[in-house]
Amino acid sequence: MRTLIFALVVSWASIEVSCKNAFSLGSDQTVVTSTKLGGLKGTILTSRGGHEYYAFLGVPFAEKTERFQAAQPVKPWEGVRDSTKISSICPQRSVALGPGGDVIGDEDCLYLNVFTPAQEVR
Repeated sequence: MRTLIFALVVSWASIEVSCKNAFSLGSDQTVVTSTKLGGLKGTILTSRGGHEYYAFLGVPFAEKTERFQAAQPVKPWEGVRDSTKISSICPQRSVALGPGGDVIGDEDCLYLNVFTPAQEVR
């Protein structure tokens, strides 16, 4: 039984670490596209099957608000926003330490990660 519990804890820890590092293996190749709100610079990645795709990480979908308040629309930005790094996650307990673990994350977490097949950008 202790071995099973130990194995589960190690599994949780490795899952959390791999999730945190999932987007740190990106390439140096970037792509820029335009949206109604402004430009986005993303990363060009390759799937295990050899197909290129674009990753736009940390794209805001609402303005930061006070907790439990209605989200407000994102205001347009000037120029090109760097979307090559993942943004913070919303506050939650760390699964690496099991139940009762430390709280990780940030209140400023209203972001999306957008993935799309490689295509001609506009």
